[in-house]
Amino acid sequence: MFGRECQLSIHMPGRLMLLRCCAGVFKAAPCLQGYAGGVDCYTSENSIKPEMWDTAIKCNKVLVMTAQVFLNMLEAGVAKPQHFSLMVS
Repeated sequence: MFGRECQLSIHMPGRLMLLRCCAGVFKAAPCLQGYAGGVDCYTSENSIKPEMWDTAIKCNKVLVMTAQVFLNMLEAGVAKPQHFSLMVS
């Protein structure tokens, strides 16, 4: 999956506790340790601003966020389907 041009994976667990757990699992995954990009986690407490979206998708392989944060990026017009190769909710 990570060899393709579109390399970003977006995960949106249904509960906040699962979101943080999911982000922790990805951060600890050996298969992601050798990549320049990492894992970022966004919630209502730690949200992403639309002007930071491009940096987030360029600097990470996995973004874990609440559905509302992702919806905010879609409504702002910065998140586009071509930005990611996998989305799990």
